[in-house]
Amino acid sequence: MRITFTLITFLFILPLSAQEELKREFFGDSISHYIKKYDRHARLAYEEEDYDRAKFLFDSLIDHCLKGKYFDRLLLPKLKKGVYDTNESKKPIFMLTYASWCVPSKGEIPALNRLADELGDKVDFVVLFWDTKKKVKKIAEDYSENIIITYIDERENRHPGIVSSLKHSLGLPTSFYLDADKRIVNISRGGEVMAVYKAEEEAFTMNYNSFLERLNELLITNQLSTKTTVTSKDKP
Repeated sequence: MRITFTLITFLFILPLSAQEELKREFFGDSISHYIKKYDRHARLAYEEEDYDRAKFLFDSLIDHCLKGKYFDRLLLPKLKKGVYDTNESKKPIFMLTYASWCVPSKGEIPALNRLADELGDKVDFVVLFWDTKKKVKKIAEDYSENIIITYIDERENRHPGIVSSLKHSLGLPTSFYLDADKRIVNISRGGEVMAVYKAEEEAFTMNYNSFLERLNELLITNQLSTKTTVTSKDKP
């Protein structure tokens, strides 16, 4: 009884924000808990070339284990100057993790640029490269000014454990959709892989609509007006 009473008293005197923080489940803890089991089954699926099974496993991990969790705070060096602090942003965040050796799907970057220009006042568009600043500088020229380009060079070894789990757990590229409170609304892969087989205009449209669908879900979940959503494009 004494332990229970002490705990209740402790929670009572804590500020409300601190009490809420104690109840929150974070991405870093959740991915650490589930990733070994996921990796084991996903590796077997890929070895057997059962790609439907692999996709099912990825979707199940996201839907049942990671959605609704809070994103751990990240302090990301910006390419141009300063640091991007995920917790300081008052807007929802779309974050795409990449590396210089990743080849974007056809039409992917133009689609992201268009969306960042259209929705940048409602959502922070962030691209995180796992690379050196020198390599990222060459790539960044392709992106809109409304996209925040950040990078992490792991050789510097100055980053928390969440960075390691963020890069090595789900692979690259991976897209994270976070509401303004930094709760995970969705996680997906990058652009549309099948767009590589399409003409430029169709590839653009495929990527644009794919990202837009999840961004609209993010905006709606974040309780913004439906007026902030954009109608899907039939042509670039």
